[in-house]
Amino acid sequence: MKKKFFDKSIYLFLFLVVVVAFYLRVKDILFQSFWYDELYSIFVSNPVHSLKEVIFWETKDVHPPLYQISLWFVFKIFGFSETVARSFSLFWGVLSIVFLFLQKLFDRYCALLGSSIAATMPFLIWYSQETRSYSMLFAFTTISAYLFVTIFNGFNKMLFLFFVLSELCMVYTHYFGFLIVFGFEMVAFLLLLIDKKHKTFFYQISFAHFLVIIFYLPWLKYFFFNRGFKTTWIKPPDQ
Repeated sequence: MKKKFFDKSIYLFLFLVVVVAFYLRVKDILFQSFWYDELYSIFVSNPVHSLKEVIFWETKDVHPPLYQISLWFVFKIFGFSETVARSFSLFWGVLSIVFLFLQKLFDRYCALLGSSIAATMPFLIWYSQETRSYSMLFAFTTISAYLFVTIFNGFNKMLFLFFVLSELCMVYTHYFGFLIVFGFEMVAFLLLLIDKKHKTFFYQISFAHFLVIIFYLPWLKYFFFNRGFKTTWIKPPDQ
């Protein structure tokens, strides 16, 4: 009876954590005016542009296009406003809290602790209020991590496809997503070194990453084209 009580109560605590996360992110969400990078996001995803124009602008930018394309669709559906723009990041910020709880690496109590920390972490709150891609990147990172651990615990074709899709969304949201992909590959490789019984899991993850690279090839030329882009507001470290 006691165990059942704790099993049920932990979901109540999760609900409270999500409510707190939502409150901290929606509170003062419009307090700060748009800054330069946010204005760029607003300009590119302005619904007066066509989807083709949004993609064109992103081919000239230092970021992949998924965030701006998604924001363009959100503006088309919900209207073009500051509230809608920032609420899009709010959505991803709250969703990441849920997927942190769903992690199966340890137990539900560790997952609840992790999601509680993330719910109140200042920089995660900040980026959940900013019209940029970082909150979306973090959400797809948590989703990919959840699927990575789930596949480790038992392979499932549908989960595998969702894992590939999630990683693709991650790297098409921000180039830093490739650091997470590399991290997953290293974890799978270390597990293989520790115990040869994880060979199949290593092959599964490696194949998933092979598919990610294949589906990223259409955008790769823009990555190399824009890698020499020099920012106008961040000075080099020696200055």
